[in-house]
Amino acid sequence: MGGIVTFTGMVPRHSRGALVDHLEYEAYGAMALREMTRLCDEIEAEIAGVRLAVEHRVGRLEIGDIGRGDRGWPRTAPRRSPRAAR
Repeated sequence: MGGIVTFTGMVPRHSRGALVDHLEYEAYGAMALREMTRLCDEIEAEIAGVRLAVEHRVGRLEIGDIGRGDRGWPRTAPRRSPRAAR
């Protein structure tokens, strides 16, 4: 394994100049799962050695809650050769 990258976002107190009380995330679960699976499969097929894991969060999130996956969006990729890293 070459590396692991995660992206995690927290619910902000302000957004675009407005005060935020909370966020409500909704989704059509079957379609969301189908599309996230399709995207992961597409990326994994395109980039050798890459493995993706995605978590889709729905429901009410309060200020400071993790908004984009309780554990982020982990990704792994094969180690690049020293030459490619330059």
